Amino acid sequence: MARRTGWRAQRRDWLAVALAAAVVAPGAGMSLIASAATRAIDHSGAPSVRVGAHTNAACSAAQRADPDTGSTDPLSTIGTDQIRSFWVMIDRGARQLRTYIAYPVVAPARPLPVLVFAHGWDNSPGGYATILRAWATAGFVTVAPTAPGMAAGLPLVNEGVANADQLADLPYVLTYVLHHKMPFTPDASDVVYAGHSDGGDTVAALAFNPRYRDPRARGFLILSGGTDTDDTFYRSNVTPVFIADSYADQFHNWPSAQRFFDLACAPKVLVGIGRGETHLQPWVEPTAFNLALWQAAVDFSAWAFTGDPASRAQMAADLDEPGMFSAVR
Repeated sequence: MARRTGWRAQRRDWLAVALAAAVVAPGAGMSLIASAATRAIDHSGAPSVRVGAHTNAACSAAQRADPDTGSTDPLSTIGTDQIRSFWVMIDRGARQLRTYIAYPVVAPARPLPVLVFAHGWDNSPGGYATILRAWATAGFVTVAPTAPGMAAGLPLVNEGVANADQLADLPYVLTYVLHHKMPFTPDASDVVYAGHSDGGDTVAALAFNPRYRDPRARGFLILSGGTDTDDTFYRSNVTPVFIADSYADQFHNWPSAQRFFDLACAPKVLVGIGRGETHLQPWVEPTAFNLALWQAAVDFSAWAFTGDPASRAQMAADLDEPGMFSAVR
């Protein structure tokens, strides 16, 4: 864990660089730098948090995916590594998945953990370029396919159909990256899925529904996802889950975050963002507050990969910010 030393200062350095120049993914076509104005901390709108309200009986029967306790933490601090990025077209049948990939340039070369990201409704990988690039500077290969049917700039279809298509896209794109020649070496044993909004719903299905389970996944990041699906659909997860949303999410997804946490087997993390941020802001604006949240996702992933208590402790330290609530089980 020595690589984490001074990470808060390093986070500030990365923030300064991000705010000094327009961080735009190749082909994204828009600046992703947003105002870092300070907001007053307000927990008044936070619903009551019922953590551990009941025990999910399925957890005792679930076959747990144990971390590789003998492995070395493959991740570091946001801002550590220089990165490169590119777009690649991946065809899944008739679906053309324009995919953004960012990766760290490391020497000596080593296998790199992979984060597959699902974007939200009427958005695109370019809309999340700042967080994808930030995670790449911490050691991840970030892989973000465009999802036709829910992507900005493309015809939108029925939401359920679009989610089902994205659910099939993500493992397919992961397989493509793992088995095609790339300018980096992906580590098939260190994979996490992450998604925001509708993409968070997609990742929740991968995490909780055995029908869609991908045995390659070592962890899941469900960011501002929301669903009214009942317990007969979402059963117990077998890998760690990190669940986060804003109390002030205008789509009222915080109860879904609580429900996901309640359903999940440990290890699991719930993060409530209580400064007034809305649905998208925590995942696209490179403020110091948000960078702490993004770093917590990195350290959660390290914990999921290795089971190292030091990574869990670092994640808890990341989340020790005014305006953040967290529960770890």
